[in-house]
Amino acid sequence: MTIEDYLLLLESPESVDESAIDDLKAMLRYAPYCSSAQVLLLKALHRSHDTNYASHLHRAVLYAHSNEQLYFLLHPKEIIRQADSAYGDYFSFVKQLQEKADETGQSFHDLALKFQQARLAYITPRGKKAASVETFSQAGSIDEKPILTEENARQCIQKRDYRTALEILRALNLHNPKKSSYFADQIAFLEKAIALQEEGHGR
Repeated sequence: MTIEDYLLLLESPESVDESAIDDLKAMLRYAPYCSSAQVLLLKALHRSHDTNYASHLHRAVLYAHSNEQLYFLLHPKEIIRQADSAYGDYFSFVKQLQEKADETGQSFHDLALKFQQARLAYITPRGKKAASVETFSQAGSIDEKPILTEENARQCIQKRDYRTALEILRALNLHNPKKSSYFADQIAFLEKAIALQEEGHGR
């Protein structure tokens, strides 16, 4: 086997057949750790249904970059067929859904809106509306437990109601320990803003 022949096999490994087995074995006697030759020999043994295939498979697995790539090299048609059927299943499923939607008069857009409404209903408890800044500031304390969000705190900051924003962020900090450093920065900023605001009123 010449270098050109070997390079051709590397470029198109599907062309390897039993005629290359002896040449690849001879090459591996001189370079036993050549991973590409090990894998090509395995492919040749597999295509020729050689009895040494199983024993060489255990050796070639050690030289392959990944088991998935090795399997794809040995069974490319099977994987492509599975991928085609998977795509076919998905598109046929979407087509069936669209046909059912046409029959019932319900579109994907309507379905998406229903999902969005269901998600909002899950987030907001029944009988309660999401707390606005006004309802929180009227409540005056966190004990009444309105639904607090960072958006409420932002609205308070825009209205220069720093104390209410500080209370909201402290409550959020208690419920979200993973974001404690983020809330700590916000709380420190608000404490400085409150101190400056009080200095301004004192003058």
